[in-house]
Amino acid sequence: MSITNAATIPYFFYGDNMRWWFGIVVNPNDPQMLGRMQVRIYGVHPENVADLESEDLPWAQTLIPTTEGGVSGIGKMGRLLPGAKVMGMFLDGESSQIPFILGAVHTIEDPSPVQIEKLAASEDKSLTSQSLLSAFFNGNTNAEIAFNFFMANTFTAEQSAAIIGNLVVEAGTNIDPLKVSNNNYGIAQWSAIETAGNRFILLKSFAGQRNLNWQDYKTQLMFVLNELRTYSYLGLNKLLKAEDIVEMTKAVARSYIRRDNLMDTRITYAKDTLERLG
Repeated sequence: MSITNAATIPYFFYGDNMRWWFGIVVNPNDPQMLGRMQVRIYGVHPENVADLESEDLPWAQTLIPTTEGGVSGIGKMGRLLPGAKVMGMFLDGESSQIPFILGAVHTIEDPSPVQIEKLAASEDKSLTSQSLLSAFFNGNTNAEIAFNFFMANTFTAEQSAAIIGNLVVEAGTNIDPLKVSNNNYGIAQWSAIETAGNRFILLKSFAGQRNLNWQDYKTQLMFVLNELRTYSYLGLNKLLKAEDIVEMTKAVARSYIRRDNLMDTRITYAKDTLERLG
């Protein structure tokens, strides 16, 4: 029986030149359902999404405890959420193309740019103050309220209409915040399925942290904005780069709503919204 000489083992897999890292989870939804996650790593990946799209980030495997099966899909999937701060190492050392997640550290979500701007302009420091929120919402129909809300938050008329065209397809012409269909909830039909990201739980958490009702239409509009501005893989950059309302509507459907069906209908509703409200 021979013993392999350590000198013959590639050093970048042996651990002599280990590279540790910290990063932010941007996408925990592994299409292969292996528990992998995409992480934007400090100092390695550019902070500007335009320089490196989130979908182009490498997939990082995660360490699971020895109490899980580890084979044949036996055991629980990782529960890290977008925005989680994680640490790990590169399995290929200096090449730094195979990240591996060892664990997460506690972090507090920063307030959104909208919250910072509104709080800075007011003596009232409550995130849930109705006097602060009311300026964002006006209109006679849910479509008009949504259109004015997104316009007030620096989206163009075309971008706002593209979002609304998709919400109408998902939640009906009245954009019903109480709509439930096949474990999907609300105006964007957020999924309650763990392997699909469980965005419904994120909606409830968002509302709970702000002492809001997750079923309220205005709460759900704020959550749409929060998701777009917090999780780059949901396609805000693609929406902003799109040159016309057709491409904008497709960008929202594929990256934010994460569906590719009824595209002609989505575009029709978006164009109609722009014509009526823009």
